[in-house]
Amino acid sequence: MSDADAEDISALEQDVFAKLDQIKSEDVDVHDDLAQEVFQDHQAYLKALNPNYSKQYHAQLAQLYEADDRFQQYYNDHTQTKAADVLIKIIQEYTK
Repeated sequence: MSDADAEDISALEQDVFAKLDQIKSEDVDVHDDLAQEVFQDHQAYLKALNPNYSKQYHAQLAQLYEADDRFQQYYNDHTQTKAADVLIKIIQEYTK
């Protein structure tokens, strides 16, 4: 992975964090365009890290995020609004 790729991935991640905070603080519905943007950004982030990305893989990650507090803690630590629960709901919605 090049430095530019790493920077792009980091920017996607920061964008996800910021949008999750906005969604949670404004109580935005998971069907809103902003929630869809979060899903797409998270999807792009995962695709950059895993060339074997699939919708099923993404859905299974949401299950893991829900089941393992360490994953929730990661997202909660990187968002001001403790928004791991929002990310889980968004992934569940867009991977149906």
